[in-house]
Amino acid sequence: MTDKQENRLRMYYAVSAVCDTNSELWQENEAFGASYRKFQAKIPLIRKYADILRMEAIASESFKCIDRIELEEMAFYFSSKLLVFAKETKNEALASEMHSGRNAIIKSSDNELIAICNMLVTESSKYIEELKGDSITPESITEFQNFVTFFSGNYNRLRHVVSKNKTAEELLKKYFKEVEEILKDKLDNDIEFFRNSYPEFYQEFKASRNEYSQVINDGVRSEVQYSA
Repeated sequence: MTDKQENRLRMYYAVSAVCDTNSELWQENEAFGASYRKFQAKIPLIRKYADILRMEAIASESFKCIDRIELEEMAFYFSSKLLVFAKETKNEALASEMHSGRNAIIKSSDNELIAICNMLVTESSKYIEELKGDSITPESITEFQNFVTFFSGNYNRLRHVVSKNKTAEELLKKYFKEVEEILKDKLDNDIEFFRNSYPEFYQEFKASRNEYSQVINDGVRSEVQYSA
């Protein structure tokens, strides 16, 4: 969720707290009760899709900051061993392939990095007998291959998640829009029933509606400034 959406949700919780605390005052008012129940039913839906997006964002960040770096380090390690071997054996084709692979690692996309690592696994396996004395072993190659497979699986899962998140983002916007409509078109009007009969409830409701309005508006101005 954006900061603006977070602040709107905090305002919704504040409105809910005021209405729940004063439920005995509006229970017999069918118009207010119906509007409030519609409003309240939307909040868990907002929380549900907000949580989905938050958890997937954490998983994606972990993938980029931890798994990607570890795979790059393994790729550099294996390519350096193969490059030394290529130079020692005057294998120009292998040396050229290693130079190209090493130069591409940092700037490569995730999919390109997977392809580079698979190439390194293949070349390491091909020359395993010659490389055994240079810290490359069948076990280390297997470990490398397993991590490439793990990384590739996460990469494909996150590609699917990106598509799924678009749906979650659309639903989140939809429910925020519906809640705003209920507040502005229903509850803000229905609360007027209590202006004179229960002024404290009325004022508390108004205060809860205004509690985060400055923050929300500041967020809008900040976004406009940033875009400019």
